[in-house]
Amino acid sequence: MNNGAHVDDITVVKLGGRTQADVALPSAIKALWEKTKGRLVIVHGGGDQISALQRLRGEEPEFVGGRRFTSAMVLELVRMVLSGSANKSLVAALTAVGVPAVGISGEDDALLPATMLNAMEEAAKHKIAFYVLDRPNPINGVTVEGPMLDTGLESFVAAYKLPLRHGMTMGEMAKMFNAELKIGADLHVVQMKGWQRGDWYDSTGIPWVNPSPNMRSLNAAL
Repeated sequence: MNNGAHVDDITVVKLGGRTQADVALPSAIKALWEKTKGRLVIVHGGGDQISALQRLRGEEPEFVGGRRFTSAMVLELVRMVLSGSANKSLVAALTAVGVPAVGISGEDDALLPATMLNAMEEAAKHKIAFYVLDRPNPINGVTVEGPMLDTGLESFVAAYKLPLRHGMTMGEMAKMFNAELKIGADLHVVQMKGWQRGDWYDSTGIPWVNPSPNMRSLNAAL
């Protein structure tokens, strides 16, 4: 394990990509999990896996000043590894030694519902209460339009059959996923105060935070 920090009695540990290949790592994390009484967050990398994928695609990894040079193609590989294989393999290794791990990943707005769905499923498996702090739908909660996802084309970036513009909040989607997919999670949605379904984000007075590098304003959401 590379380094750790303590935030409000929660221990946060950063793992380098090569550290994750250490066969002793799951047991070490389990010991720390027991010591912290479960108040542990692991932040992981995946450098070796990213490099391996680059080489499979015929591209040698390039580093500048010790940092990986990320072209558009490499950035997609980074997302695949960090949101997919690296995350899932670490969760599987920790679960195998008795740590009820839940993997949470995804930095793009299209990945947030799928990330929430995956995390909810893992929480249900391990009987961990799952909390969603609800937030406004930035382009209002009334308008529903756009094409529906075709059955059989579900993926990590399109995890459920919804119209492109669905008019739902994250909390509402969590409730729908839990009920319709019969996940059985101990779900708790912390409701918002003051939001009306017809509100656009700029009427809430809440500062805009980019949900994705490609969505830097309310107008971009349209």
